[in-house]
Amino acid sequence: MANTGRIHWLNEGPIGRGTYVLYWMQSSQRVEYNHALEFAIQQANEMDLPLLVLFCLTEYPEVNLRHYTFMFEGLVQTKESLEKLGIQFVMLKGNPVDVVHEFARDASLLITDQDYQKLQRRWRVNLAALISCPFAQVESNVIVPVETVSDKEEWSAATLRKKIHKHLDEFMHSFELSTLANSSLSIDVDSLDPNDFEQILKSMDIDMNVKPSPAYKGGIHQARKKLSDFISGRLGDYAEKRNDPNLDFLSRDIESSIK
Repeated sequence: MANTGRIHWLNEGPIGRGTYVLYWMQSSQRVEYNHALEFAIQQANEMDLPLLVLFCLTEYPEVNLRHYTFMFEGLVQTKESLEKLGIQFVMLKGNPVDVVHEFARDASLLITDQDYQKLQRRWRVNLAALISCPFAQVESNVIVPVETVSDKEEWSAATLRKKIHKHLDEFMHSFELSTLANSSLSIDVDSLDPNDFEQILKSMDIDMNVKPSPAYKGGIHQARKKLSDFISGRLGDYAEKRNDPNLDFLSRDIESSIK
């Protein structure tokens, strides 16, 4: 079961009579260790409904081609992983409030992941006021939810760290995703395909001057490889050598990564 301390209800709407549960995936763009996805699967199974995952592609003025390419490389793998679970991944371009509101009309429940940026928080507040079905936000990007740690602005990492440690046993544990009982792969929904990201990016009004990274690729497969390389090749000497900028024990530079 999803830890209830991670779940925050954004409205008090009654359970709808929709044809699916909707997970608006925006911040936690992954399948692995995704508490919001786990909660969505649990709720879909309890309601005997399929689960749709919706991602809204939005044009941010400060984001360039390199950012979007890295994101799409990860979304391609996320889509593949979701489909293996019987979950349809839907991606549409537009204002998230408008796109999610339209899909929520046919949803019994809307679930999203947590985001602390002002724009994303405003999206969630606006949506909560518009939709008629219940709307839950699930923290899946930090080990201990911020609201659990402290209810005030913190000025010292030392004091904040102590508060986090008090809750580690409650929130720091591994889990496996539940099995979805009802597949949503046959639901007829219009969607962009992240595999076509080069064509999609050409249609977007974004900064094309910063080209995709020649060294870093997005996605869970690359993340796992880098973690494995760190554990096998650098972790043993990390404590001793981490403070020497001449050694490759922290952030990787592009030149060493290409090699």
